[in-house]
Amino acid sequence: DGPLDVPTYHQQAVRPSSLEGTGYRAAAWHADGTLEAMEDPAAPFRVAVQWHPEAGADPRLFAALVESARQGAARG
Repeated sequence: DGPLDVPTYHQQAVRPSSLEGTGYRAAAWHADGTLEAMEDPAAPFRVAVQWHPEAGADPRLFAALVESARQGAARG
């Protein structure tokens, strides 16, 4: 995986140090060092983003969410 251009507008942001004990780990950063995404590797699909995927042109995050929901429904 490499750089991804995402629509982001920060007024506030999560500090990476605040993730301690939550199960989340930092997964992506803005060029200015702002944390952009977190994930919980122990969960089938648990991510948090601090950007606006609905305003971008890349549908992969939504596609991954739909696929995870589909798999969860199939498991019952």
